[in-house]
Amino acid sequence: LLDFWFACSGFRKTSQEKRAKLAKAIYRKYIVDGSGIVSRQIKAATKSFIRDCVGRPHPDPAMFEQAQTEIQAMMEENTYPLFLKSDLYLEYTRTGGESPKPNPSDQSPSSGPAKPVPGYLPTLAEDEEWRCGAGGVREVEEEKDEEECGDTPAGRLTHSLLMQTVPQRATASRRRQDSREYRPWREPVNPYYANMGYARAPATSATTA
Repeated sequence: LLDFWFACSGFRKTSQEKRAKLAKAIYRKYIVDGSGIVSRQIKAATKSFIRDCVGRPHPDPAMFEQAQTEIQAMMEENTYPLFLKSDLYLEYTRTGGESPKPNPSDQSPSSGPAKPVPGYLPTLAEDEEWRCGAGGVREVEEEKDEEECGDTPAGRLTHSLLMQTVPQRATASRRRQDSREYRPWREPVNPYYANMGYARAPATSATTA
């Protein structure tokens, strides 16, 4: 239906030399076949008028105007409302006007493997490291080989590095704990003697008391 509508619009803008040939092409493609969707929606009088115009050496530029109007009215009343309820349009509006993404199951084998779908990270053992770029788990033996060769990046935290720094971390933890627990004992000062300028009671007062 849309193809016929655009064909009619283009026909009016066609030069007179090409108009006769284009009129016959539109007539044969959309109107001659009575079982076609365009031919079924056009009135009999409209089809008869178009048939008479096609045989003329200089067809009227508006010969398809009535047929275009009838098709447009049918699309506005039926086709367009159905399109607004279609799954294609609903998906289009749901994605914010973006083109729908292709279904991975529809891809051919030549297009390559589909990208993995994001999900939960796998459960790893204590001596394993997950590497997203490599697509899986690396064993500790590989890490040891890299450390011996000096290829282990400085920012990577591995199981072997943690084990090597256990004594240092334990010593630092004990030092922090000892510094918190150590409190030097000081004899409490009597407020009476503190006001007189003495930190402790004079020896004479202590003996008399």
